[in-house]
Amino acid sequence: MQSLQQHINAIAEQFYRLGGDTAIICPGSRDVPLIVAFSRHPKIKCIPVVDERSAAFIALGIAQQSKKPVAIICTSGTAVLNFYPAICEAFYQNIPLIVITADRPPELIDQWDGQAIRQEDIFKNHILKQISIPHQLQESSLATIKASVADIISLGVKQSLPVHINVPFCEPFYPSENETYEYNLTPISHPEAQVLPVHFSTSNSSDLSSILSHIEALSLRKNAFKLLLLVGANHYGESVWEAIRNLQETKKIPVIADIISNYKHSEIHNYDFVIDAKNNRTDLAPDLIISIGGPILSKNLKQFIRNNPPKMHVHVQAIGHVGNPFGSLTSVLRCEPELFFNALLGNEISSDAYKNAWESASIKFNMSNSIAAIPYCELKAAYHIFKALPTESHLQLSNSMPVRYGLIFGVHKSIQVNANRGTSGIDGCSSTAVGAATIKDSRTILISGDLAFFYDSNAFWNSISLNQFRIIVFNNGGGGIFRIIDGPSKLGELNSLIEQSHQRNAKHFAADFNLQYFGVNREEELIECLSAFFDDAPQTKILEVFSNSENNAKIYHQFKSLIRENASA
Repeated sequence: MQSLQQHINAIAEQFYRLGGDTAIICPGSRDVPLIVAFSRHPKIKCIPVVDERSAAFIALGIAQQSKKPVAIICTSGTAVLNFYPAICEAFYQNIPLIVITADRPPELIDQWDGQAIRQEDIFKNHILKQISIPHQLQESSLATIKASVADIISLGVKQSLPVHINVPFCEPFYPSENETYEYNLTPISHPEAQVLPVHFSTSNSSDLSSILSHIEALSLRKNAFKLLLLVGANHYGESVWEAIRNLQETKKIPVIADIISNYKHSEIHNYDFVIDAKNNRTDLAPDLIISIGGPILSKNLKQFIRNNPPKMHVHVQAIGHVGNPFGSLTSVLRCEPELFFNALLGNEISSDAYKNAWESASIKFNMSNSIAAIPYCELKAAYHIFKALPTESHLQLSNSMPVRYGLIFGVHKSIQVNANRGTSGIDGCSSTAVGAATIKDSRTILISGDLAFFYDSNAFWNSISLNQFRIIVFNNGGGGIFRIIDGPSKLGELNSLIEQSHQRNAKHFAADFNLQYFGVNREEELIECLSAFFDDAPQTKILEVFSNSENNAKIYHQFKSLIRENASA
């Protein structure tokens, strides 16, 4: 007779056979059969994390770096809801989280039973698919469970999107003490998953040859053809970068690469200043945009393209959700980007003059002279920090100002950059960095604002061992970005309700978690401590950079004025 535990073990077995080797486990009672199934699997690493919200973001960070599906497991009830922020981020980053939740049997839902909520389709707006395992298991149902679990995990992996397996348990559900189970460790070849339909009406065919013909026809109609290649946030590898470099050099196509695209060969820098709202550079408006990857951080760039829409915009993405951030999308081409770029090399196109115009505009902005002219503030501290980042390191940027500092100052070509720009929340930035650090051989550096850091402090409340992990916290006593945005900065509620002013610091936090702590208030202190902070010591260190939020905002606007003045001089 097959036991309940054998049926549940089949979930762990199929997860491993389809490429997964890491599971984040949240403690609980109703999920004990799931915990046993994964923890006893000889090839799956289980990492315990108490806080479900943090756990899911840690899983996101691991999946982001490993390029493998990662399972997250929790008990029933509100524990499940805490997974949702990371699931949303995974959905918009195209990351395959395998969400596995324990549940109460259907007859106990809405009956005032403990930890019983409506878990069916609870994530339906931000997952690819959900299944529920039958709560009444029969001898013959093991093969059916294996097949359905394999199907949903395979679909999530192929489409690179999160999926949800909900598992209701009737009592008794605890496995017997000495129960054993033999896992099948033979990998399953991934069946081809059906490509999701594109949610945009388009007048152009998604067929490769048809789009190439449209591009060539458009270029022939223009004496000075303006084709712009945009590289958004993504997880592409060297084959895509090589294809882009070939286009950039052979066809003279300008490339704008987001800070978290990790394409480091663009010759266009400071583009966020080039098309600032005060610069009317309509000569740089493209006729055609080809885009790959996910979101673009620069608000100036988004507004510029919305105000100067191209005649054609082709987004190239094989799988996953596709957005339309500029409102200009005409076609989604479902193929691997390098396939399209290599095909484009054979077309009679060139944007030489357009590329020169972008590059000429971008080199006019002298960052170092403008920085030297302003007094010490958070922006100036960020300049010194980004300049001092060790090569070959891995950088995680929290949302709000840190990721924007990355856009302004850039990083060395050897540094990999990630940020949670799928939904752009502050709620899991530290946890995602912790997850990424667990599998990175190189030094991992988190740069965070104070609210994001304190909000997600449970990222460090676990048994995960971190090597050469560095944390930089910009502590300006609140949400400093709201003083830079025009709307909130002029409201009376700014201090008390919008910015959320506070007096906290990270010194006691560092002591609680046994982290080496550095605190700086002046430019000289910061410069002096950076080499010791970034050394090769294995322990985790935290550097807290103090500044005044109101002063930061004034100097930030002063810096932008200096940048424009230096460019026009």
